[in-house]
Amino acid sequence: DFQAVLRLLSHADPRWLGLATLLYFGILLLVNWRWQSLLRGIGLHLPYHRVFQMGLVGLFFNIALPGSVSGDVVKIAYVIREAPHQRTSAALSVLLDRILGLCGLLTLSAVTLLLSLPFLLQAQDPYVRLAVGVILLGIVGMAVGWTLLFNVHRLRAYADHHPGLRRLRQRLPQVVRTAANK
Repeated sequence: DFQAVLRLLSHADPRWLGLATLLYFGILLLVNWRWQSLLRGIGLHLPYHRVFQMGLVGLFFNIALPGSVSGDVVKIAYVIREAPHQRTSAALSVLLDRILGLCGLLTLSAVTLLLSLPFLLQAQDPYVRLAVGVILLGIVGMAVGWTLLFNVHRLRAYADHHPGLRRLRQRLPQVVRTAANK
């Protein structure tokens, strides 16, 4: 209801609206800089204004069309047009950008949860306590997963120096293939 939105905006404090607009614009600048960095990582050096333009078009389609990935599909189409010789890498840059954004959101959520943990643990509702426990386990799992992901080379070196782990590392692909075929 457009009239209801206008009514709400007419009663809003312009300072808060201005601050929210500035913060959102700042986020748009950072998000598109992150995507430009990913594109540079695959050797696609586009000017920032072009990346920002594609990002805004993608944002429009995320808002205007149903589904949350329609803007990503449009961004993939635009970036493939810019780099037809790197189609897969260009498309994966959009996917990786989405994953990095999700990781940032999860990290922010984890920090917020940890800061409000004393308040949440005082809750009498057992479902709130269960939810806090599940979320804390998810945070620990995410931290362990990221640690393992970013230290794969160290884990391989460690496994190569221990005979039992080396044998496990050599047999693991065969075990996975066997399990997948059953």
